[in-house]
Amino acid sequence: MSLLLLAVGLTLLGCPQALHWGPQDPNFNETLVSGEWFLAGMASNQPKLLKEDKDAGLLVHRIQVTPRALQLHLHKKVNGACVPITMMANKTKRKFQYRLEDADQNRLFLEKVDPKSYVILCNHREKREKEVVVVNLLTCLGPWTLLNTSSERAPPPLHQLEAVQVSPPATRDGVLPLAF
Repeated sequence: MSLLLLAVGLTLLGCPQALHWGPQDPNFNETLVSGEWFLAGMASNQPKLLKEDKDAGLLVHRIQVTPRALQLHLHKKVNGACVPITMMANKTKRKFQYRLEDADQNRLFLEKVDPKSYVILCNHREKREKEVVVVNLLTCLGPWTLLNTSSERAPPPLHQLEAVQVSPPATRDGVLPLAF
């Protein structure tokens, strides 16, 4: 299920010029995004830069919503260990768009949301004169739950997650290809 959701999200967001509509439910309340989340998938239009960029190796763990911002509780790999950090993403005038508090031009878009299942976040970042787009699929189930129902196994380390290449949408016989 989550792989299907990631594929749909990546198809919609395959190019940096994609429009970001956000959740389409007119009654959607951003506070529904608050809670514990686990990374189920990550994709980028520049996976090589994503692997080289240590700041891009941030994994969302918890999201808190305030009236003017999203507070992201993240994990960052430092010397082989996952270290918790917190970042603020301030609301902009555009609905479901946030600006991360850092030196780079980081824009965060809240894309698709089912508060009981998943959140899709899209981050646009200016890096080395290129726009790097990173799409994260977050789920309320831990990765070890998705992969295996046995509670006897330990969860996989966060730093073992890999990025995948995202192709711009193009049709061939009416089919949108995805590069995984």
